[in-house]
Amino acid sequence: LYGKAIIRTGIGGEDDSDLMAVEALGIACDLGMEAYKSARGMPTLFQDVELKHEWEVGYYMQADFEEACADNNEF
Repeated sequence: LYGKAIIRTGIGGEDDSDLMAVEALGIACDLGMEAYKSARGMPTLFQDVELKHEWEVGYYMQADFEEACADNNEF
């Protein structure tokens, strides 16, 4: 999806590409959260692209959430 957004920007379809890029970043964040839950590392695909940051945001957001819940005996 992120790759499609880059290509659409290159061919002049910027209206669609902005939405696609935002959606791709959201998906990367969600995947980071799921990776934390299942104790998985970052996929190789994300390590060299802008999606890495969003994946890390999701991963650490989930870690913080679980830590807060554990502190409050809610998890």
